[in-house]
Parts: sequence; C-alpha cells; structure tokens
Amino acid sequence: MDADRHLARLFSYFLVALIRRVCGLDAKLSTFDDTVHRNFQNWVMKHHTGDSEKFNEEQMDWLRMIRDHVAVRWAERAGQEASTVRRKAGCVAG
Repeated sequence: MDADRHLARLFSYFLVALIRRVCGLDAKLSTFDDTVHRNFQNWVMKHHTGDSEKFNEEQMDWLRMIRDHVAVRWAERAGQEASTVRRKAGCVAG
C-alpha cells in the first residue's frame, strides 16, 4: 500500500471515530475496526441470549469473515474517496 493510501485510510478511521465521539455514539475515540468488532460481539451476544437458536462454529466462522471483510473494505473505500477529495482539493499531486 502506498503512503498516500495509507494516510487516507488513517484519516478515514480518525474522521469516523471523531464523528462518532462528537455525536455521542462512543464514549471514547476508537477505530472503525474496533467499532465493527464491538458491534459484532454485542449482536452475537444478544442473539445467543434466551431461547433463540445459537450459531454453530461453522456459522460463526463465516460471520467473522463477513465482519472482517466489512471492516477492511469500508476502510479501503473510504481511503479511496478521501484520496480523491484530497487530490481535487490540491493536497496531493496526481
């Protein structure tokens, strides 16, 4: 990953964390990846309470892969969009 894409990804993480903190969605700054993992854990725990059918290990493996894919692909997409905005604003050559 080149330096510009890496910086764009970090900027995206920080921007989402800052917006979530300012809006009162999070008590502290956290990365998008941390938020995805926390929300996933809360969702699974909620689903597994009571008499509802539990996910088996194979299902959990698939759900974890989907969770990780969402976290990574969103960050990549946001990084690309941030690079485009920065380039149009004259912050990056190219």
